[in-house]
Amino acid sequence: LVDVRLSADAGHWAIPASEVEIGPVLSTTLKSIIYKATWRGTKVVAKTSSILTTGMESMEFVRATSQRADHEKEKESAAQEVVHEIRLLSTLRHPDLVMFLGACFDHSTPFFITEFMEGGDLERYYMAQKAKTGYAFRPYLATLLRWSSAVARALCFLHGCRRPI
Repeated sequence: LVDVRLSADAGHWAIPASEVEIGPVLSTTLKSIIYKATWRGTKVVAKTSSILTTGMESMEFVRATSQRADHEKEKESAAQEVVHEIRLLSTLRHPDLVMFLGACFDHSTPFFITEFMEGGDLERYYMAQKAKTGYAFRPYLATLLRWSSAVARALCFLHGCRRPI
């Protein structure tokens, strides 16, 4: 964790927790919680592990309940996963990837922020269109080709990295 903090300071992407205002939960997965947030007046996304907790009153990170004896090991493992994701995302820059903006380490719950995509992710967009119309969404061919090309460029970039992702 110390080396990532040093990288954050050296790379100028360390973000003080006081600059981030955490909003509502956008999504949850088995291991993470994604929040809508604001950083310096800009809409962003904040992501942390669902297992970790924080003592800061301004951040209402949801805590996953666990009664197992190895909860501390699980928390440490979750923190390491977040740190690994931060280490990885902090090195990636591509126009077809969501931009990593920084990470916060100045409290017990490490989290990172990325740009906020107003339209959300493609899967949710498809589901919303289906709910609105009542049938499977089929974009225009030009839109489908534009989206497919963007995904292909991003995957090509990720797979072409020194260590393919």
